[in-house]
Amino acid sequence: MDAVAWNPAAAALLTDFGAVAPAERNIVWPSFRCPSLRARWLDWEATAADLVATLRGELGRHPNQPDIVRLVTRLSAASAEFADWWGRYDVATQCGMNRQLRHPDAGELHLVCEQMTVPPADQRLVTFHPAGAVTASRLELLADLTATTTDLDEAISERTGARPLRLVR
Repeated sequence: MDAVAWNPAAAALLTDFGAVAPAERNIVWPSFRCPSLRARWLDWEATAADLVATLRGELGRHPNQPDIVRLVTRLSAASAEFADWWGRYDVATQCGMNRQLRHPDAGELHLVCEQMTVPPADQRLVTFHPAGAVTASRLELLADLTATTTDLDEAISERTGARPLRLVR
C-alpha cells in the first residue's frame, strides 16, 4: 500500500507523497495522521476501516514484511482509532471500490478506484477515475489547477529510478 510513483493530480487529490517521509508514503498513514486527507473522505470511518482490513490482508500475504509490521506498530501508537480497528482482525483484499471525497478546490468527488496487481514484483497499480460527468468535470478543473511542466515520465524516473514502459501500437 506504499506509494512508489504518483502524478501531480494524485498528489492534489489525496496527498503529496513527495512531501512526506518515505515511511509515510502509503495511503493508510495519512488517512489516519493527516487531518486534511482525513477530512476529505466523505465517509472517513468506512474508508479507514477498509484500509485497516486491507492492510491486515497484506500482512497475511506477506507475514515477514518488516515495513508492514513497522507501519502497524507506528500507527497503533499514533492512533487509538487505528489500534481499535486493528484489534478487530477484519481482513479484506481490495480489487476495486468506490470512494467519495470532498476536495477543498474541486468539491465533492465520486470516484471508482481500480487496482491491478502486477507480478512478479507484486506491485499494485491503483487508478481513480470519475464515477460520473460531474466528477469528471471537477477532476478536469483540479488537473488544470495542479498542472505543472513536470513530465510524468521524468517524475516516475526520479522517484523510482525506473524508466516507464511504453506500449506502442
